[in-house]
Amino acid sequence: EEQKKIREQNLEKKKDLLKQLKQIIDEKKWTLTREISKIRNRWDQIRMLPAGEQEKLDAAFNEYLKIFDDHKVERLVKQKQQEEDNLTIKLVILEKMEKFFGTVDEKSDWKELDKKLAEFVRQFRKIGRIPAEKNQETWDRFHAAQDQFHAMRFKFDKKYRQDIEKYLSKKKKLIDEAEALIDADDLPKAARKVNKLHRQWKKTGNLPQKDENELWDRFKAATDAFNEKKSDNLELLKDQEDENYEKKIALIKQAEELKDSEEWEETHKEFQRLMDTWKAIGPVPRRKSGKIWKNFKGAMDHFYNRRREFFKEVKEERKDNLKEKEDILDQLKQLKSHENPIEALEIAKPLQAEFKKAGYVPIKHKNRLWREYREICDVIYERFRATKSAVHIVGKGNVEHYTTEDLTQIKRKQDMADKLRKEVGKLSNELIQMKESLSYFKPSGKGSSVLDEVRSRIDNAEEDLNKKEEKLQKLEIEIDKIKRDS
Repeated sequence: EEQKKIREQNLEKKKDLLKQLKQIIDEKKWTLTREISKIRNRWDQIRMLPAGEQEKLDAAFNEYLKIFDDHKVERLVKQKQQEEDNLTIKLVILEKMEKFFGTVDEKSDWKELDKKLAEFVRQFRKIGRIPAEKNQETWDRFHAAQDQFHAMRFKFDKKYRQDIEKYLSKKKKLIDEAEALIDADDLPKAARKVNKLHRQWKKTGNLPQKDENELWDRFKAATDAFNEKKSDNLELLKDQEDENYEKKIALIKQAEELKDSEEWEETHKEFQRLMDTWKAIGPVPRRKSGKIWKNFKGAMDHFYNRRREFFKEVKEERKDNLKEKEDILDQLKQLKSHENPIEALEIAKPLQAEFKKAGYVPIKHKNRLWREYREICDVIYERFRATKSAVHIVGKGNVEHYTTEDLTQIKRKQDMADKLRKEVGKLSNELIQMKESLSYFKPSGKGSSVLDEVRSRIDNAEEDLNKKEEKLQKLEIEIDKIKRDS
């Protein structure tokens, strides 16, 4: 009974394999050689079947295999022919490349040549398989043609030459850094650095194929050597990552203690220091990395969100202060033309106190406001000083009858008149002394050079005195006229 059950199960297995084979044939999947081989092996392994079923199933199975093999041969013939055709096309493309790049010289348009090279490469790579025995030879010719182009361009194109030299220098530096990491003690930090070097390598421009391959082999050998060292020291790597984890936990604790601070600038600098320290610490276990970064960044975000809100309020407050100060300036401006400069100053003083008491304003308005404030106050105080100085001239009770401009003119002219009076007095005394000195000379019929010089000085002094007296008289008349007209 058990044997009968096994035979029935094997029969179902073979029917299923036959069904799979028939499906491949029906769908004309003539390339599934490997799948057919698996079906055949499994078919041969199933032996015990119910009586009368073996021959019938084998006949159907072999018939399907024959159909597949016939098509397989046909397909291989076609594939062989296609490979030969592909080879012919690739050789034509190579001949065109070699001929075209053979004409390159210093006058060539490198931008257009770049496009042409890209088109040749696209065409070449688009072509399918060629006979295996010709594959390496064909690729060698393809790379040789490209190297020929790059060599000519390096010779004639200054910009390209500078780029290649720059890429070459960068990649050699990356290799040196990669080789230095092989002996690094801090494995987590070095592992992160290796990943960074790989990203930088990809971003660095390509070199001619031969140079690119040589440098890549050196770079890969260095990074492979480091990765092998890392694999051999996984326990050390784990210990170092755990140590880094504890260091970052300590930083999180500091960040949590700082996040509610209101010392905005000092705390900002401290958070910058913490961030620099965080970056300097190497990687932590990957499964913990996201969580601790979230905690650290969360503390920072909490502080900076509060800081932004504070300065937002400060900004609004400074806008209010700006409006207040501009209102005060408007009131002060009106005092520039007040009819009573002394009273104007008394009104201005409390306004000045209010202006200085008002808080900070937006920085871009600070200098403008202060400049306007000083200019207005200078006018108010200048008018006040002019008025106070003119009081003794026009009388304290008469000040209100004069405009500020009149008082200013009276004061200026009076100052000039006072100066002239002093000069007239001094010159008059000098004339008296010079005239008295004439009495010391004895009468003589002959001319005296000293006597002549004294008389000449007296004549000049009298002329100068007359001019000053006339000018003084004119000023006094002008002052009287201003007084009468006011």
